[in-house]
Amino acid sequence: MLERIHMLSMEKDVQLTSGSELNIGDNGVGIFSTSTTPATPNIDIQAGAKINLGKDEAVGVFLGTDAATGVQANGVRINDAGSIMNIGDNSYGYVLKRKRNYFLQTQVLVV
Repeated sequence: MLERIHMLSMEKDVQLTSGSELNIGDNGVGIFSTSTTPATPNIDIQAGAKINLGKDEAVGVFLGTDAATGVQANGVRINDAGSIMNIGDNSYGYVLKRKRNYFLQTQVLVV
């Protein structure tokens, strides 16, 4: 069970600028999206943005299904232009469920 969601994106876009920092606790989620509105990009993580993840299945960016409505992320575009991601034990940087979600990494990801 997820303890925390730091950013929830249903039909809105998310941008982390170069000075952004997300600190995600154990078993938490940084960005959760169920968007079905394709955009370029829906989630834009700029170079130098920092995501710190706890342990025990914490997730930096999760594209999934809204438990209340059953809506599944579809057509979501993620651009990572060079984030810094510190990942705890048994945790994940990105989880993209469902087909037709896209991940573009334009710079080397620092893990």
